[in-house]
Amino acid sequence: MNKSDLKGICISFEKIVSKIPDRRVNSIYAEYYVAHELAKRGLSVQIGDERAVANSDIYLPESEIRIEVKSAVIDKNGWWATFSFSKNQLTYKYDDGKIGKFDYCVCIPFKEKHKDDSVWYGYDITGAFILSMEEIKKDILNRGEKILKAYKNASKEEKNKIKNEWAKHPETNNLLLYIKYRDNKCKELDLKGYKNESYFGSTYLGTSIEEDIHEHPENYIDKWDKIPIS
Repeated sequence: MNKSDLKGICISFEKIVSKIPDRRVNSIYAEYYVAHELAKRGLSVQIGDERAVANSDIYLPESEIRIEVKSAVIDKNGWWATFSFSKNQLTYKYDDGKIGKFDYCVCIPFKEKHKDDSVWYGYDITGAFILSMEEIKKDILNRGEKILKAYKNASKEEKNKIKNEWAKHPETNNLLLYIKYRDNKCKELDLKGYKNESYFGSTYLGTSIEEDIHEHPENYIDKWDKIPIS
């Protein structure tokens, strides 16, 4: 799809997400937003039904790179965006030996817009975090196993706490990446992993990639040049 068409689609989606409080729309908008950003950099981009390889959201035919797009709404406190992955996306093994259903992931946080801190009037994209499969795979899989184990061994009260603070569906959806909203001015490293709650014992649940995103966001936010041109 060409750059001009993608620009027009994004303009339309930007108007739609200012009118419709539906996160499903955000997901599709995020995909076309990423496709447009890549096309602006001179890349040949395939999206939707035109993809020659359809196991990720966007395919770059010249470099054979697969890009997964994740979107999330920043929480009510204005701090965290939580991005969810499936085990299949991270571990699927192809006949040619390639593992995983994407090469790069682009995480798009949406910020809710409110008038007078109450009346909703749309979503804004706050930037794009560009990450390679290698940067996130091990950390996300390891923590998912820890969350699942802790949940299975927890009391009813502890199970509710895990659901509230870590994963709403810890048995089926525990492969999560937590990105702290970049405009938040809180100085201390307040990553979720530093909550050393009793049901995790002494197990640290923060990940090195989340720490690095927090400490060095300039290495991830809108770093489109991480994705090879060819």
